[in-house]
Amino acid sequence: MNLTFAKLYHAQHKEYQEDIPFWLALADEAGGPIVELGCGTGRITGPLVERGYKVSGVDNDPEMLEFIRANFGQRKNLKLVNADFIKYSDYQDVGLVILPCNTYSTFNVEDRFSLLKNIYENIPVGAVFYTSIINPDLIKDMPDCEEPELETTIEHPETGCPLLISAEWKTEAGKFLLTWHYDHLLPDGQVQRASRTTEHFQVLSDVYLQEFVEAGFDVELIGDFDGGAFNDESQYLIIKAKK
Repeated sequence: MNLTFAKLYHAQHKEYQEDIPFWLALADEAGGPIVELGCGTGRITGPLVERGYKVSGVDNDPEMLEFIRANFGQRKNLKLVNADFIKYSDYQDVGLVILPCNTYSTFNVEDRFSLLKNIYENIPVGAVFYTSIINPDLIKDMPDCEEPELETTIEHPETGCPLLISAEWKTEAGKFLLTWHYDHLLPDGQVQRASRTTEHFQVLSDVYLQEFVEAGFDVELIGDFDGGAFNDESQYLIIKAKK
């Protein structure tokens, strides 16, 4: 059975709810339409749409967007856009732009500059851009590599058979390479494996901060999804950037 990566990705991440109240609270404050960059399979887009907000979900993976369409159908308050969101510029009347789920750290310095430039030049004055990533100051102290380690076991979203999800990583040339393995245990004893690797650039928090300031934003660093101030022990780095 040819299971798409979108289904695997959604099965893995759908139960993670820690950050949902944070994004919903931001939407409550925004007072305008929302753009979610890198909306994926709609883990965050879905709750925003269900709350009644007008949301544009932008992703460069048509398979991910098709997954959202299959689950939400036609919603007047949902617009899905297949585009390179680094170059995306349709922010008219937007009150809030979000880029969650560690995606920002996958961009090199040139792409980060282009993204921030497009957002700053096209959002209305007073609009806010938020992005969330794993605290980069913690990642720098991690070992150079880690062998595959089982993270969780869930039901395969189509067969109901066990799906073992493991992760491994290594660092090289200023990058943190994270590979997820999805092992589908079939009834006949065979194992079907699918893998996906993402590259995250190793950039410290003060560098990110300076890039946002140079782009023109008023910036605040937030640590974790309880809204507290960012510090060395924060699990996440959340950047609030206001025009």
